[in-house]
Amino acid sequence: YFPEIVSQLSWTGSVKLDLRNSYGVRHARSVVHIANKNEDVGSITCEFVHNEADAAVAVLRDGLMKNTTLQTVSIQRSGLTANGVKDIALLLRGNSKLGVMWLLANDFGDAGAIILADALSEGSDANTTMHRMMLGLNNVSNECRDKCIQKTNGRMIFIPDEHLQSLVD
Repeated sequence: YFPEIVSQLSWTGSVKLDLRNSYGVRHARSVVHIANKNEDVGSITCEFVHNEADAAVAVLRDGLMKNTTLQTVSIQRSGLTANGVKDIALLLRGNSKLGVMWLLANDFGDAGAIILADALSEGSDANTTMHRMMLGLNNVSNECRDKCIQKTNGRMIFIPDEHLQSLVD
C-alpha cells in the first residue's frame, strides 16, 4: 500500500485507516492531504502503530488546523499518550469546525483527559463548537471522568469500558 499515491485520488465521505498497528506518520501525512484536498471528506478514522501515535497526531494537528470541512476525527487503538493529547488539544483550540471526536482504546489516562477538558472549556481559544467528544478505554479514573463531564457541560462522553471491550480483544 502506497499512501502517497492513494492520497492523490479523489475521495468523498470518510477515510478510514484501521489495520491494527500498521499506520504511522507517513500515513498521517496522506490522511491530512486527503482531508484538505477533498472537500467532501467529512470524517477520518485512524489507528496508528503505538510507537508512532503521538508523532502521527502531531502531523494531524499541523495539517488539519485550518481545515474547514472535516467534521469528525476518530483515533482508536493507538496507544496515544498524554503528550499526544496535547497536540489534539492544540488542534481543538485552532479548529472550530470539528464537531465530533472519538478517542477510544488509547492510553492517555487522567492527565490526557484533563488536557482535553481544558481545551474545550478554558481560555479565550477554548473550542466551544465541538458537540461531543466520545471517550472510552483510555485509563481515565471515575473521579477524573466526572470532573471532565462537569467541566465541559457534558460534551465529553465516557462510554463504559465493558461496552468497548471488543475493541481490544
